[in-house]
Amino acid sequence: MQADAISEPTADLYIRITNEYRIHLFRKSRSRTVAVIEGRHGIHTVMHSNGKWSCTCPAYVYHRTAECSHIKIAKMLTADTEIRKQILNTKPGVNAP
Repeated sequence: MQADAISEPTADLYIRITNEYRIHLFRKSRSRTVAVIEGRHGIHTVMHSNGKWSCTCPAYVYHRTAECSHIKIAKMLTADTEIRKQILNTKPGVNAP
């Protein structure tokens, strides 16, 4: 299994994302993914570049967790086109490809 592999999205995760998070920006290119995600504790930027994920949230920056919820959401949006369409289409003002 790849290091960047994610588990199958569940209905609970989809509901949590649509209720608790707002995707302000999602851009994906060959070399980079950028997402700006608003959660309960502010707005954070997630990036995937050179095979590494990073986030500006305190949980990630201060190494409280190897993978914060913002990175999990960005991975899910990157991996699953149908989920991405559903989530981004439910959020007004999202700038996505």
